[in-house]
Amino acid sequence: MGCLVGHTVLRALLCGSSRPAGAPSYGGLSWPSESTLVAMKPNGVQQRLMWTVIYNFEGQGFKLVGMQMLQVWKGHDVVHISRTMIGHIDSNEAAPGTIRGDFTAYRGEFHITSPFLFK
Repeated sequence: MGCLVGHTVLRALLCGSSRPAGAPSYGGLSWPSESTLVAMKPNGVQQRLMWTVIYNFEGQGFKLVGMQMLQVWKGHDVVHISRTMIGHIDSNEAAPGTIRGDFTAYRGEFHITSPFLFK
C-alpha cells in the first residue's frame, strides 16, 4: 500500500497541462504534455546547484509546476518510528502529538507522507 500512496502523491505533484513555451501547434492540435520528477541529491544541494538546474530547465521552455521538499532519514527502526511520529493516515484518527494529529485541519488534507522503505 505504501508504494500505491507514493505513486498517487507523485502523480498529483506531476500534473501539468500546458505545452512548452515555443512548442509548435499543428493544425490546432495541442502539443503532447508530459511531466517528470527531478530530485536533487544532497551533494547537489550542498553545492547550491538548485537554481542552476531550474534555470536550465526553464531555458528549455519547461514550466516548473511544483517544488517540494523531500527528506531521506536513516537510522535504527526509522520506518516504524517515523510512521508513528507522522500518525494515522486518516487525520480524524491521528493522535494528538503526531504531525497529522496536530497540523491537519480537515480530513483528506495531507501535509506529509512516508510511502517508501529503502534498505
